[in-house]
Amino acid sequence: MNRNLGNTYKGKIIKKKRKLIEKSKVKNRYYKTIQNEEDDTPDYIKEIFATDKKEEKEKNEKERIKEENLEKKKEYYRNRKSTRHKLARKNSRGQPIMKNQLEYLLSKLEK
Repeated sequence: MNRNLGNTYKGKIIKKKRKLIEKSKVKNRYYKTIQNEEDDTPDYIKEIFATDKKEEKEKNEKERIKEENLEKKKEYYRNRKSTRHKLARKNSRGQPIMKNQLEYLLSKLEK
């Protein structure tokens, strides 16, 4: 019983797709009509939404500051890792490489 699955009945699937498309068209028309109408909202409702926008701005500002601090931390740890790697290097006899030690001290003095 070798059936070809490509020719199966797809009427229900097509019907669902058409229904979804029709719903989306109706929603789009509704939103367009609302957008074109005048603004009849009372002042107190506008004030409520304005406070929501202020809270959202504050939230976005806090988020931005948090991201900046995170970037600063990442940069700090990246620099720290590289300097520690340089300071930990040794020559063939096991002595620390003085060039890196001196550069580190000079950079500290410059800061």
